[in-house]
Amino acid sequence: MVNIERKKNKMSFTKGWLEFVAHYRLMEGDFVTFEHTGEMQFNVRIFGNTACEKPLQPPLKEEVPLLPYPTSANSHRLAKRSRGKQCYTNSLPYFSKRMTESYFKSFPRIQIPIDFAEQHGLFELPRKAVLKDELGNRHIVNVSCSSEETQKRIRLGCGMTTFFNTNNVKVGDDCIFELDLNAKQHNQLIFNVAILKHRNGSNIYKHWGIGL
Repeated sequence: MVNIERKKNKMSFTKGWLEFVAHYRLMEGDFVTFEHTGEMQFNVRIFGNTACEKPLQPPLKEEVPLLPYPTSANSHRLAKRSRGKQCYTNSLPYFSKRMTESYFKSFPRIQIPIDFAEQHGLFELPRKAVLKDELGNRHIVNVSCSSEETQKRIRLGCGMTTFFNTNNVKVGDDCIFELDLNAKQHNQLIFNVAILKHRNGSNIYKHWGIGL
């Protein structure tokens, strides 16, 4: 489910595009085709830099309804992005953060949403987390938390500076933290992190994006 925003003579994908990119692991050099089938629905094919088509996820049994997300007076919603009857969904739970200047202080911290942490039992996991970037590099970061009701919080702390520097994360970039459920079953906290780079007022995954 991806929203479309119309500005002047251009249309662009907005809310949901970031998640689509992360879910299908799109990378620089990939080629994506969009076949418009009517009523703002598209069949999508993804090709790697070898010109071979990348396999998509198996068809879903149910479609997930699109939630309203107003963007502008002329915005339109993309009801489905599909190949055949396949609709986009995330296979793993995730949360995302847009990088602001506050994340680049001398001791940066990433606040994990409390609802997300409670739903997936993160308070019970070890106080170390592994962040896996898009190249497969593993970065160990400290996890600090407080389970007191009045001050409940959980954060990724020491180690984030190295992660930011290694991946050239800048203000305006979006980071998607996807929870590795298999690792969680083994009492490990691992996030696969996708980074959408910010350039010229828009967010571009690996320095490229999509417009209509």
